[in-house]
Amino acid sequence: TLGGRPSIFAFSAYYAAIITEKVIEGNTVLAIGKMCGMPPASTIYYWSKRYKDFGLLLKQARECRADLIFDKIIDLSDQVTSKNVQAIKAQIETLQWVHEKAVNTKCVG
Repeated sequence: TLGGRPSIFAFSAYYAAIITEKVIEGNTVLAIGKMCGMPPASTIYYWSKRYKDFGLLLKQARECRADLIFDKIIDLSDQVTSKNVQAIKAQIETLQWVHEKAVNTKCVG
């Protein structure tokens, strides 16, 4: 149970693999928790504390996601034109902030 409520999701290697893959792809735990067929974010966070190996996988997935964000920043900078410079600048600044948080904090969902 989680918070006194029974969970319909049982932890498994299957869910661990899907969740970590989705995190690497750039999804947040909150977004994953809203996806059809996936456990809610609160369950994912609980599992990351309850199952230490999963917690480590999630941490490593976030580190990989930071690499993906870095690549996105480079790709965006290559797309700048005189017409989209402000929009691209805003996207890059946001990604830079997220990247900094991802590499400098223990838990960024």
